[in-house]
Amino acid sequence: MYQKIPHTLLAKHFVNQTSVEESEEVRRWRAQSPENEKLYQEYLHEWEIAHADFSRFVLPDSDKMWGNILSRINEPVKTILYTKKKLYKAIAVAASIALLVGLSFSVWLFAYYRSDGNYLAAEAVFIVPSGQKSQLILPDGTKVWMNSDSKLTYPVDFSKKRRLVKLEGEAYFDVVHDEN
Repeated sequence: MYQKIPHTLLAKHFVNQTSVEESEEVRRWRAQSPENEKLYQEYLHEWEIAHADFSRFVLPDSDKMWGNILSRINEPVKTILYTKKKLYKAIAVAASIALLVGLSFSVWLFAYYRSDGNYLAAEAVFIVPSGQKSQLILPDGTKVWMNSDSKLTYPVDFSKKRRLVKLEGEAYFDVVHDEN
């Protein structure tokens, strides 16, 4: 059966300051159960770690370290000289990056704008298969009835000022009046 033992008694026991009766009490407590013995060993291990003798570790030589610090402080500062070759190389790298950015922007502009100054916009395509008829409502509200084998193409950003559509085949348009 587990019985508590005062921690102060164990601490006195670890430094050999217990009386004969107290030492006997610790011995009896340890013998009562394997759990008590295990707990005793854990406490002893922790006590040894906490009260270890650190004198065996080598302390750094503070005089030597201070001398190293002073010698480093008194060292002359080394200046880094940039040669013309390094300067030209840095300019060449910067020019290459600028050229790459400029070319990328030019390609984007060329792909985005048409030669007539209008934007190249994504187009929506609506195809009616053979033998079928279909109805479509454009973004401006215009209704379109398409016959079979017809294809209607219009820009995705369909504006109310300029309503351009391309029709291949037959279709009927009910155009919504724009008051603007």
